[in-house]
Amino acid sequence: LTAIVIAASVHDVFGIELGLRVFANDPTVADLATIITEQRDGESFGNSSLTPVPRVGSHPLSTAQARMWRSGASSEKTVRLNVAVPFQIRGTVNVEALRRSIEDIVERHEILRTTFGESDGQPAAHIQPPHRVELACEDLRMESDLEKSVADILELECHWVFDLESGPLLRFRLLQVGEDDFRLIRNGHHLISDAGSWKIFFEELR
Repeated sequence: LTAIVIAASVHDVFGIELGLRVFANDPTVADLATIITEQRDGESFGNSSLTPVPRVGSHPLSTAQARMWRSGASSEKTVRLNVAVPFQIRGTVNVEALRRSIEDIVERHEILRTTFGESDGQPAAHIQPPHRVELACEDLRMESDLEKSVADILELECHWVFDLESGPLLRFRLLQVGEDDFRLIRNGHHLISDAGSWKIFFEELR
C-alpha cells in the first residue's frame, strides 16, 4: 500500500508510472531517484499501465487474500476472519430506503459481491452479479439489558460461518434499541474488506 501511494505521488509530480516491482528491486530513495531521472531522460524500464480486464470468469487473488483464503479453508478457521461492527443511527429510519442504500453500495463496489474458490488448482476470485441485499430487523426495546442483547448478537455474528464459494460474504442486521435509536450491524469476511474500505462504506451510507 505504501508503494502504491509513493507511485501515485511520483506520477502526479513527474508524470512517470512506476511498476510495483520497482519497489522490490530498487527499494531506496536513491534507487528511485535514479530510475525517475533515467525515465525522464527517455529510457524505458518496461513498466506497464493498469488496464481493465473483463469482469467475468475467475481472477487471481492478491498475496494477502490468498494467504487469508488458505488460512480460512475450514469453517472453524474462517470465522476468525469475521468482522462485525455496530453502526449507530439516530432518528427515524425508513428500513426499505436503508436496505436499498446498502444494495446500491454493494452493486457499485464489486468486491462486496465477490466470492472465492479454486480455478486450475489456484485460489481465485469470482465477481457475482448485483443481487438483492437482505436486511434483518429486530426490535430490542423490550429487552431488560439492551447493551448485553446487542453484545450477544454481535458475538453470534462473529461466529457466523460464511460460505466463501457461494457467498454472500457480507450481511446486515438492524436492531432497534430505542424510539429513535438503532444499531446497524455489518458483518463481513475480511477477504472483502479492511479498515479503509469500511470507512468508505459508512461514509457513502451516511
